[in-house]
Order: sequence, then C-alpha cells, then structure tokens
Amino acid sequence: MSDSALVPHFDCAVPDQFVTAEDVKWHREEGEEFAGVPFDPKNPPAYESQATYLDRLNLLTPAERRLRKKDFEPETLEIPLPSEIGSKTRFLGSTWNRPRI
Repeated sequence: MSDSALVPHFDCAVPDQFVTAEDVKWHREEGEEFAGVPFDPKNPPAYESQATYLDRLNLLTPAERRLRKKDFEPETLEIPLPSEIGSKTRFLGSTWNRPRI
C-alpha cells in the first residue's frame, strides 16, 4: 500500500483530477506499491450533465426546461495529459476544466 497523502478532489461532485499512466509509472519507479488505475484517454469518463441532474430532482424552472437536447447529454471529460500541458513539473493527476451551463 502506498503512503500517498493524496485524496480525491471533486468539482460539483465530479472528480477533477485523474491518475495518468505517467503517474503510475512514476510511483512504481519510486518503489511504491501504487494500485492506481490510469484513465483511458480513448474512453474518457462521462457524467450526468447538470441539466439532467437538476431535471431529475425537479429543480429546473419552466424557462430552464427549454434547454437544448445537447444540454441533457452526458458530459464527457477531455482530460489533458501532463505531456500535453507542457509542464516540466511532475504532478499527480491531470486537471480538467468542465464547461458550465
């Protein structure tokens, strides 16, 4: 088991940091028994949209119910890899910016 002090971090109940393959490699090179599973950039996680969540709880106003069909589709995350960010600093987890409705 790893002695990592990392804890999950969420934005509006959706994780905003993910373990990358680079993270797993780094922890294993450091001799840690790291059990993290990296996300698959070819199959990124998808979550219930805010519009769907609010609609499911009957919290949308009549005006908001006229949102586009697209607003009710699951949100697929686009998570940049550290190598895509261009940072030379090693960090755990890629952070993404989720669009707001």
